[in-house]
Amino acid sequence: MKVEESYIIKNLKRFNDESLPNSFVALAAKVNELKQFGHAAILIRLKGRNFLYHYPSFTLPVVEDDFDEHGWYFYKIFSQIRVDDVNEVEGFLDLCRWICGKSNIMYAFFADKSNYNSKGEYISKNGLPELGTCVSFCVNTLSGFMPEVDSYLELDDWNSSSLGNMASYDLLLQEYARGKDIDMNIYNAFKKRVTPLEYVTSAFLEEYPIKREWISEIAPIVQGAV
Repeated sequence: MKVEESYIIKNLKRFNDESLPNSFVALAAKVNELKQFGHAAILIRLKGRNFLYHYPSFTLPVVEDDFDEHGWYFYKIFSQIRVDDVNEVEGFLDLCRWICGKSNIMYAFFADKSNYNSKGEYISKNGLPELGTCVSFCVNTLSGFMPEVDSYLELDDWNSSSLGNMASYDLLLQEYARGKDIDMNIYNAFKKRVTPLEYVTSAFLEEYPIKREWISEIAPIVQGAV
């Protein structure tokens, strides 16, 4: 899928680098001094106030009010919620708060197209409890927000090989999962990792579900634009 490099460079924003629209929702990730994409989140700006919705990974999900991170978050505005439409943005923020109030997510490299419904309840596709990473938590939120599509990402395009150098860490997570009586056959069938870079890159694409190959085509441009 063709996305012009000039469009990516123009629309990948660094938090607090320039004046922001008054209200919007964006896919965001923290980028370190080595320009590596790390923690993923959803940045919400409502009537000039900034909120960060995310799963810190070892504490429960949260909406941080009056977020101000001084520039290390990069983001791309989410096209499915209209910029400066206060009702749409506020509705999405409310959904995020409902999810945080009900979530009991456990950290795992797991993504099976589960999502959160309009009441903030976790809807499991395969009968497992709520599992995920900071990225899959955000993806599940976006998938539930878009009921007209099966999933925000075409998650079948990712498999266990996507864990890369995280595979050894996954062994520890599996031991913990076994202690919680999780069906490991199902767990391993959907074991995968969508990276924060892939997550932010997906925001430049608007045909759903978004395929991994489309992301891979433009991810180097996104990486180079930070």
